[in-house]
Amino acid sequence: MARPDRLAKNLVDASLELHRRRSWTKVPADAPFLIRVPTEEEPLAGVLIGQDGEELGLMVVKGPDAIGQLRRTFLAGEPSRERSDRCDFLSVSFERLGRIPADLRKTLDAAGFQARREGIAPFLFAKPAHRHLRGLNRGEMRTLNWCLAGVLGAEDQGELRPAPLVRGRKLLQLEVGGTPRAPEVKARRVSWSADEVAAGAAPALLPADLRELPRTDGRWIAGLTLVPGQIEGDERTLYAVLILDEGPDQILAAEVVAGGEPAEAVSVLIGSLRQHGAPREIVFTSEALMESAAPGLATLGVASSLDREEPLWSQAAARLIASLSERMSGSTPAERLALAEPRTLEDWKLAELQFTQVLVGDLLDRELLTSRAAKRYFGSEEDAVELQRELEHVGVIPAFIEWVAADYRPTRRSRTYVEKRLARKGLEPAERALLEARRDAKLSYYRVDSCEPGASLEVEDLLTGRRFTVQDRALSAVPLEGLHLPLRLLQVGDWYFPAIAGPPVSAFHIDRVLARLEDLGMTLAPDALRAEAHLLGRTWAWFLEQKAGSVELRNTDDDPLELHTAEFHAADPAALVSALEARDDVIVDEPGAEWTHVREGGPGGVGDTTTLCRLELFDDSLLVEVNSERRLERARAWIEKLPGVRFVSARRTDSEAEEARPMDDRLPGPPPGPLPPELIAELSGHMEEHAMRWLDEPVPALGELTPRAACATEEGRRRVARLVRTMPSMQVPGGEIPAPRERILRELRL
Repeated sequence: MARPDRLAKNLVDASLELHRRRSWTKVPADAPFLIRVPTEEEPLAGVLIGQDGEELGLMVVKGPDAIGQLRRTFLAGEPSRERSDRCDFLSVSFERLGRIPADLRKTLDAAGFQARREGIAPFLFAKPAHRHLRGLNRGEMRTLNWCLAGVLGAEDQGELRPAPLVRGRKLLQLEVGGTPRAPEVKARRVSWSADEVAAGAAPALLPADLRELPRTDGRWIAGLTLVPGQIEGDERTLYAVLILDEGPDQILAAEVVAGGEPAEAVSVLIGSLRQHGAPREIVFTSEALMESAAPGLATLGVASSLDREEPLWSQAAARLIASLSERMSGSTPAERLALAEPRTLEDWKLAELQFTQVLVGDLLDRELLTSRAAKRYFGSEEDAVELQRELEHVGVIPAFIEWVAADYRPTRRSRTYVEKRLARKGLEPAERALLEARRDAKLSYYRVDSCEPGASLEVEDLLTGRRFTVQDRALSAVPLEGLHLPLRLLQVGDWYFPAIAGPPVSAFHIDRVLARLEDLGMTLAPDALRAEAHLLGRTWAWFLEQKAGSVELRNTDDDPLELHTAEFHAADPAALVSALEARDDVIVDEPGAEWTHVREGGPGGVGDTTTLCRLELFDDSLLVEVNSERRLERARAWIEKLPGVRFVSARRTDSEAEEARPMDDRLPGPPPGPLPPELIAELSGHMEEHAMRWLDEPVPALGELTPRAACATEEGRRRVARLVRTMPSMQVPGGEIPAPRERILRELRL
C-alpha cells in the first residue's frame, strides 16, 4: 500500500478535527471573518456553515474582493446559484463517503483515508468562478490547510468569535504564520467597507447595422439561468440565455452557452433583435448581462432596467430547467417521485424527502391542518398560534403535521390520514413503505448518547431501554448528547429515520416533564404513547415558558447586571499604588497588584461592606471590573482623579457583548485537557458508590419508597427503570463520565 501523502493527510486530519469539535455550533450563523495565510497575497474570506444542520464545514472565498463576494453571494438572503457560480471559493464539508463522486476523492485517497460508504468523510473541493467544482490541486490544499489551522488555533485561544456583518463593526481577521507543523495564529479586528461592489461587466459593442432595425412597443425580459449538465472535457458551467416578449408571453430565444460570460449572452440578444426588431424596453434579470448590454441598447433608444425576481421570466426559466432535467435524467417528475424500489440509505432519504413534501401538500389541499386539530394538539387555538409563531425554528410545525398525519382522528371512529391513504390501490412500493413506517412508528422519549455529525445519533428509549442508531443529518449536526428527545422512529429499509414529536428536554427537567404528562393522563408505558400522542403537543407550551422564564439579574444597587471591564493608563504606576493603598474605601488584596473598592454597609443590611469594583494593575495598565454601567460611571469619576491616570477604554464582558470583546485583550489559555485516567477512575468509583446507596434511600418521585422497594410492583419497576435511564452523566474537562445505569439495572434485575 502506498505511503500516505503528508500534505493530504494533514488536510484530512484537520478537517476531521473541525468535524469532531463541531466548530460551526460555536459561532453565529452568517458570521464571516478574514484569514491571512502564507500562500495567498490577498486575505481570504471564511465562514463556518452548519448552524442550520444541513451543510457543515468551512467555506473560504478567494480574490481581491473576497469579503464583498462572500457577503453578496452567501450572506445576502437566500443563496443564489448564479451568484455562487460567479464566486471563486474552496470548501471542506462533510458527506457520506458513498455520495462523494469518485473523481473528487483524490485527496482522501492520497491521505490514505478509509471508511464505509455510509461513513462521514471530508468533502474537499475547489469551485473556480464559472467552472464546475473539482478536486483540490496542491496549492489549494496548502491554502485550505492553513485556513483550517487558523480556525482551530483561534478556537484553542478562545478568539474564534466572528460576528454578523454590521456597518461600523470591525471584522475578525486571523493571521496565520509559523510553519505547517507549528502554525501560529493571531486574531485582531480590522475595518471593512460596506460599500464594496463587484467589478462590472465590460460594455459590449453592438453592430452598427442594429441602428437600422424597426422599432416596436414591446417589452422584453432577458436573463441567464444555470442549467444542469456539463460538456465533456469542458470545466465551464452551462447557462441558458432566455429572452421573452412580455406581451404575447412568447419565448424569443432559449440557447445554452458555456461559462456564463455576458458576451456570449449578448450575441444571443443581438440575434433576437435582428429577428424581431428593437423593443421599447428590456428588463434584465441578470445584473452582469444588463451592465454589458445596456450602454449599447441606449444608443438604439432601448431602455434597460433590472428585476432579479421578474415572475414571468422566473416561471419560464423554471419550466426550461425542468424540461432540460427530464431530458438528461430520462424520467418525468412523477417517475422520479415514485422511486419505486429504493435500496440504499441515500435512496430512502430522497424518497422520504419527496414523500414528506407530497404529504404536506396533500394535508393542506384537504384542509386537514384545521384549528380544531390545532386546539386538540396544543390545548387552545391561542396557544396554537403563539407556539407555531415563536417555536417554528425548533420543529413545532413538523411535529404537529406528523401527528395530524399519523394519529389525529377527528372522531372516535375516524381513520387517520395514513390509514386512509394506505387503503388506496396502486400505491408505489416506496410510498407504501413510508406510510407503513408512520403507522408503525415507535413514539417515545429517547436519551441521546452520541452523535456522528452529519450522519447519525445513538439513542436509548427511556421506556424500554432499547437502543437505536437513527439516521439524520440535521439533528446529528448539533450537540444533543445528554438531551432527551420525543421522537417518532420510522423504520424504512434497514434504517431508522426520526420525526420530531416535541421539544428537547435536559436531564434536569425530564422527570418533571414526564410527571406533567402523567398528570395530563398519558400512560408512560411501551406502545401506549400513540393513543395519547396529542398530549406531547402540550409540552411545547412548557418549553416556551422555560425560554421566556429567565429572570433579569440585578446587583445590590438594583442596576441591571452587566459585567464591564475598563482600562486606564497609569503614567506613574508607583504613585497610583500609593494613592490606592492610602484610601480608606479600598481593600488591598495583593500589595501593589490587586484591590477591591467597597462602601460601608453590607447588601440588605447583612455584613460590613458592599463590593463596588475590583482593580488589577498590569505594568502601566489598570483594569477595573464592575457589574453595572452605573457603577462603571461612578468608578471612572474617582479613578480619573488619581495622579497620572487616564481612561483608555471600556467594554461589556458578559455573554451579551462577547462578540464586541477587543482582540488585543489578554488571550485566555487553551481549554483544559482531559482528566488523568486515574482521576476519572476515582470519580467513576464515587459515582457508583453514590448510585448503590441511592437504591436504598427514599425517593420523593417514588412516593418516598426506596428504588429497591418500589420494584415490588410492575408499575414501580417501570418508574424506577425510567429514573435510572434519565440519570445524567458527570461532565468533566475533556468529556463525561457516564452514569452507572447498566449496573443499577442489573442490580435491580431490570
